[in-house]
Amino acid sequence: MVTSELIIGLAILIFVFVIAVAVLEWITESEGISFAGGIVVVFLVIYLAGGHGGGGVIDPVTTPMSSVQSAVTEIIKGSPTTTPAKALPGSLSPDAKKSKSISKAIDGSNSVVRSFSLNAISSKHGGKYNVQQVCDIYDKLYKSWTYVNDPAVSSDYYADAGESVRLLKGDCDDYAILMASCIQAIGGSPRIVSAHNGNSGHAYAELYLGDKKSEVDNLRKTISRRYGVKSVHCHTSSANGKKQYWLNLDWSANHPGGSFYKNSGEILIIYPNGKYYRENFNSN
Repeated sequence: MVTSELIIGLAILIFVFVIAVAVLEWITESEGISFAGGIVVVFLVIYLAGGHGGGGVIDPVTTPMSSVQSAVTEIIKGSPTTTPAKALPGSLSPDAKKSKSISKAIDGSNSVVRSFSLNAISSKHGGKYNVQQVCDIYDKLYKSWTYVNDPAVSSDYYADAGESVRLLKGDCDDYAILMASCIQAIGGSPRIVSAHNGNSGHAYAELYLGDKKSEVDNLRKTISRRYGVKSVHCHTSSANGKKQYWLNLDWSANHPGGSFYKNSGEILIIYPNGKYYRENFNSN
C-alpha cells in the first residue's frame, strides 16, 4: 500500500533530481567547470539538499533556484576554469623568453662540451683557433646527431649543452645550442638564428668570420676546397657601420656554409650573452 510518506519522499527525490540536472547544466556552461567537476558539485548539492550539510543548507521546497546557484558558486569559487590565463603585465615577450632560455643553455665552459670539441679536432689542424677546427667539430657533430622532437608537454624545451653532448640527440634548437657551445669552447664567436616559414620554425648556429671581405673570402675558399663545393653561404649583418659575415652551421645545410633555411624574411638573432634582436635576412 502506497503511503503518504512514500509519495512525499518520491516527490522530494524528483524535485532534487530536477534541481541537480539544472545545476549541472548551469555550472558546465556558465562557470567553465568540466562535466566531471559538475557531477561532483551536483552530489554536494544533493548532499546539502538532504539536510546533511550542517542543519540542511538547501530546502527543496522553499529554496529558490537563484539561491541554489549562489550556494553552488560558493562551492566552486576558486576552481580552475577552461579559460586560458592571460600574461601578466610586465612579463617577458616571446622573443625575450626564447632568447633568455637559449642563451642560458649555451655553455662553452662545460668540461664535457670542451672535451667533445677537442676530441673532434684532427691533430693536423692543431694550433691557434682556425676554421678547419670548426669544420672538424661540425663534421663530428653532424655525423653523431640523431634528431628527436621536443617533449609533447612542451614545445619550447631547450636542452642545455651539457645534456645534449651526453645524448647527442634532440631537435634543431638543441643542435644549434650544442654547436654554438662547441665553437665557443675553442675560442670562436657563435650566435643562434631563429627563423620561421609559415607555421614551421627552425633554429641554427652561425659562426662569425669577420668584417673584412678579403679575409672572409679566403676562409670561404678553404671551406670550399675541403668539401668540394662551389658556394659557401654567409649571412651578412651590419654593426657599427660595418658589414659582418656569419657562416651557416645549420645541421640541414650538410656542411659549413651550406644553403640557408628558407625563412619568411625576418629572423631573430640570439647571442650567448643574452642579447637579441630581429632583422631582415641577408645572405652573401
